Amino acid sequence: MTAYFEASIGKATSGKAFEMGRKAASEALSQIDQFQPSLALAFVSPELDIPEVNRGLLDVLEDCPLIGTSTAGEIANGFIKHSVVVALLCSPHLTVRLGMGTGVSKDFQRATHQALADADISEYFSSKYPEHQMLNVSASGALGVSPVLLLVFSPGATKTSFSLTHDIHTLLRKSSSNRVPIFGGSSGDYFKYGPNYQMVNQNVSTDAVALAFLETEILFGLGMSHGFSPTTKRALVTKASDHTVHEFDHRPAAEVYAEMLGIPVGRIRENLPAPPSPLNEFPFGSIDVYGNSLLHVPERILNDGSIQFPHLIGNDRVMTLMKADEKEIVKAGLSAYEKAVHYGGLNKPSLVMMFSCALRLTGGDDQEEIRLVRERANLPICGFYTYGELGVFDDGLPVYNNQSVSILVFSDELNPVASLMHQSKRVYHEFKSRLDRKASQIKSISKINQIIQDGSDVGLLLSALSAELADLFSWAHGAFYLPTDESDTYSLASASDLGEFPKRICADEESSEHTFFYLDSPGKRFGIMVLKQRYGAPIPVEDDLVLAETIGRLTATGLHRIELDGQLDVKLQQLEILNQVGHELSKSTSKSTQLQNVVKHIRRILKLPYASLWLVDRARHLLVKDEIVVISGGLRYDDFIGSWTINAKNVLHIDRVIESRAKGIVLSLAPNGQGEQLLVKLHDLLLPFREGNCDVSVRYIGERATARLSLGSEWAVRPSRELRDKLSELLGTNNVRLLYAPGREIM
Repeated sequence: MTAYFEASIGKATSGKAFEMGRKAASEALSQIDQFQPSLALAFVSPELDIPEVNRGLLDVLEDCPLIGTSTAGEIANGFIKHSVVVALLCSPHLTVRLGMGTGVSKDFQRATHQALADADISEYFSSKYPEHQMLNVSASGALGVSPVLLLVFSPGATKTSFSLTHDIHTLLRKSSSNRVPIFGGSSGDYFKYGPNYQMVNQNVSTDAVALAFLETEILFGLGMSHGFSPTTKRALVTKASDHTVHEFDHRPAAEVYAEMLGIPVGRIRENLPAPPSPLNEFPFGSIDVYGNSLLHVPERILNDGSIQFPHLIGNDRVMTLMKADEKEIVKAGLSAYEKAVHYGGLNKPSLVMMFSCALRLTGGDDQEEIRLVRERANLPICGFYTYGELGVFDDGLPVYNNQSVSILVFSDELNPVASLMHQSKRVYHEFKSRLDRKASQIKSISKINQIIQDGSDVGLLLSALSAELADLFSWAHGAFYLPTDESDTYSLASASDLGEFPKRICADEESSEHTFFYLDSPGKRFGIMVLKQRYGAPIPVEDDLVLAETIGRLTATGLHRIELDGQLDVKLQQLEILNQVGHELSKSTSKSTQLQNVVKHIRRILKLPYASLWLVDRARHLLVKDEIVVISGGLRYDDFIGSWTINAKNVLHIDRVIESRAKGIVLSLAPNGQGEQLLVKLHDLLLPFREGNCDVSVRYIGERATARLSLGSEWAVRPSRELRDKLSELLGTNNVRLLYAPGREIM
């Protein structure tokens, strides 16, 4: 039973593409006992309908991350073709992020950065991020302790374009400062040099870079070997551009190369050679500072005598002609395996992944190099034959090579250093997350505090705070309630979403979905801040509630300040008005001018469009709503207010005016059979109002004649409202008429 890591290999060699994908995936899944799959790798024959294969794989693997490539030959414990091979990596100590960037042939840099962003791993490939600094840089001969591994599949060469795998690898290597080990290969197609495929989950492309970024505490090792050795024949690159060498030793490159091989140039003028060929049997090599021989296999000879390589070649590089030792070439896979185990410090190897150059194929179905590795390792082996290999040389640095075998070995044991690195990363991210959260909260509190300090109107302040609550608390809706005249009852003043809150609440109605924060300032409650958890949002943590309490306290302080400011403003206005009144009354001007100036000061201080000044005097009891008064005084136009004003000298109630101005009252009588009785009632009615100045006369209307009789001065009355109302009730409103003296003064 495995302890930390479990792997399996499944394959399908016949059937329709969809079913082959399902069969290979099902066979791999059937061998897994302990852990859930962390990553699935698919190596697919280019002769199959690869989108259909992909659909069959996903039908079985479901949500398991999937990355894959077309091949120049598949490896499943041996060399096979026309097949689908699936390898599963399973461990709770392994997490995987996948990414794909398309359009490699148009812009490989954009495609590579797109793949990094798609996998959300860009921070590992930029020195400005802490994640980049946390990674280990391996040293020659030291145990590998990297906590990460980048798996890469990219387009191989076709008849119309050369491979950009080396360009992509160089970009990744430089961006990571060689801190991320890179394992992978160029996609192949059985030497047809047509479209080759890359896949990430449900996405299948013929022009993409596919990435799988493994973060793991599982111990793994990487090794690379090729079996070629240098000859004594060397040439200096004197003219080169990108992938093309134009001249060796200031002569056409193809001419020098043919001379080294001892064959005519015509024999090597082939566009896309398939093995065996002088172009792959006799590659060039360059020696790095650690003594490693990096192979440069010519891809084609151009018409101008230039040579095109998969690698980027610069001027002044010494190129050495390499020679093949058949025994060493066959043992290259075994050598790469032993390096992986040794440099990785592996004690319990569990799975071998072997990416070997397609140029190493001899045409047989049973590759000796695979047999030697399997015989030594006694482990499952999976992989494919590539158009270019990515791996790690003996110096521990990432490298792109040709004619080589690159091997990755996973071990069923934990890497203590990687575990420590991952733990440090988790602690860092947790600390950074909390720090960022605190910084964000402090920034928000500072902004809210500024809003509160600037606020002078309660309604506007609470509206602004409601908007801030919506941004600050993504888990909740926010609202503010203000007190009503009813005890412990509050009305809605503002909310981030009015539809989420009732119009009124009681202080003791707090529920499971509402959290109350009382806006209390010393001695007074100014309102309640209410937070309502959004549907589907996570439960707030303690920091959220502490932050809400802080905002509640700040809001209460702000409301208290606005109240105090309002009271102070009123006091200041009152003092200023009193000061101006005293100043105006001290001037030696008329009372009218003084009072007009006082009104102007009141309007200015209180910022009123209109104002009037009413002096309290003996007539103040007359100024009652809906009563009619008669005002006498001077009328003038006020330019300041743009309206007519009157300077009142006297104010009288309309009843007093009537009493003082009426000289007589005429009563019309039509007895209609009630003559004597009506006269008795009239006598009794007038009697209490005698001793006035208003004469009374009776206009008698009979059936045959009409006469007007004066009752004499002894029956002169005071024509008060009470008398007038009683006479109108007895005789009818139209039968009571007052006579006025035009010249009589109104007193």
